[in-house]
Amino acid sequence: MTEDQTNAERLKLKANVNFLRLQLRVGKATQEELQLAEKALAQFKAAPSATLQQVGQTNPLAKNESPWTPHGDTLPPHVAPIVEELRKQQAEIDYEKRSLSMQLQAVPHNTPCPELTKAILALREKWMALGDDIRYVVTHGERPQEASTTPPQWDAEAYRSQLPTDRYTLSKMIDNLSINVRYKWPKRMAQTDTLAKKAEYQTKISKGEIELSILQQQFNALK
Repeated sequence: MTEDQTNAERLKLKANVNFLRLQLRVGKATQEELQLAEKALAQFKAAPSATLQQVGQTNPLAKNESPWTPHGDTLPPHVAPIVEELRKQQAEIDYEKRSLSMQLQAVPHNTPCPELTKAILALREKWMALGDDIRYVVTHGERPQEASTTPPQWDAEAYRSQLPTDRYTLSKMIDNLSINVRYKWPKRMAQTDTLAKKAEYQTKISKGEIELSILQQQFNALK
């Protein structure tokens, strides 16, 4: 493990501890959760390599997933200014959040200050929402609020050509996609608070409806 990896993991664990301290102040976390996070941070400081290896063994996503990091120098010309503006907004929110966090550090841990902690948590939510917006812009080339609700253009014939030719497999595909299009994705879209996530699920639903229609046509053709 490199020094950069060690520092990145330490920052993540420390950020989790600070976040749980905020959550504890507003009654959204327990003392036990905070103690577990503090223990994890202490263990990592004592033995970084062993702790990181243990995390990799217990978390099946650790080996396959890495933090999303946009590369500004590869963005299309019409996308780069949008991403730059969103990052600037993130930086302004982060500066404000850090200022409030410094004020909070001066307050004794057993002294309640709900207004301050709620303000910090609200800024954190805004910062994360902007992160969703950046991901959406990089993927789709437009802001979430500018996204069209019409089905995306794609090669339907290419999709049709790679479908299986037996009714059993097609039936299973229809059932699984129907659950996503009619229940799972609409529910998740309703639960999310950010425009980026709502637009993402709307795109999935629109495309899924087209795929579902093609699957049904292919299934009926094999009668």
